[in-house]
Amino acid sequence: MLHFLYHKDYNWERFVISGGEEGKATLHVRVFVLAPTYLIEPLTDLAGEKALAALDIWDDIDFAYAPYEVFTSTHKRP
Repeated sequence: MLHFLYHKDYNWERFVISGGEEGKATLHVRVFVLAPTYLIEPLTDLAGEKALAALDIWDDIDFAYAPYEVFTSTHKRP
C-alpha cells in the first residue's frame, strides 16, 4: 500500500510467499479488500483491474483461491 502511494503501482512479485500455492490474483484481491479500509480509491481500482487480468488464466490453481478470498474477505451486508 505504501509503495502504491509513492509510485502509483505495486509489484505483486515482491509479496508472494515462496512455496505457497496462492498466486498473483489472490494477492490482488487482498489489496482490493485492503484499499477501501484506508480510503485509497485509485488503489482499489488498480487492484481490481489486476485481479481480473490475472484471472484470465483459468487453468491456474489461483483461479480457485482468488474467488474464495473474495467471499471470505469482503464485508457482508445485512
